Amino acid sequence: MKLPSSSQTLLSLLLYASTALNVGAAGQASGRDDAFENELRRELAQAQNARIEERRLAQEIERRAAVARARQGLRSDGTPMPWPEAVATLINSNWNRPDIRLTGPEGCAASISIAPNGEVAAVDFVTPCASYVLRESIVSAILKTSPLPLPAEPATFNRTIRARFVPRDEP
Repeated sequence: MKLPSSSQTLLSLLLYASTALNVGAAGQASGRDDAFENELRRELAQAQNARIEERRLAQEIERRAAVARARQGLRSDGTPMPWPEAVATLINSNWNRPDIRLTGPEGCAASISIAPNGEVAAVDFVTPCASYVLRESIVSAILKTSPLPLPAEPATFNRTIRARFVPRDEP
């Protein structure tokens, strides 16, 4: 059956409107889906950030516990730690390792002169550092640790300690 031209126009308009409404509804549904996906992404990012912060706090707690044990001359298992090891542990706890991409993987060795009261008197490098950034991070860690703890047995005190510092690639 052939529709009159005005009926064909009306049918065309209805089909167009129906199509537009379906596309609009799909667009709204798509918009709701996009909003839902964005909310899920935001919540996932918050959960990941919370886990990262949890790990950072756990590492900080462990670092502080290691520093406290080293100041007492004890290892994590409670056994006595040799004095040079305690000093190295304390210096390492204060070392903000620079990005390995700035320093290269090679480390360097420092000679640390210690006054009788534990104050750091001088830092000299036995082997040169690959970069200024690495050298300055090491000097900063040593000076931040000063005064160094003194050994329980005065006979084991040595006015010079040598320490090797090697940057490591950390995630």
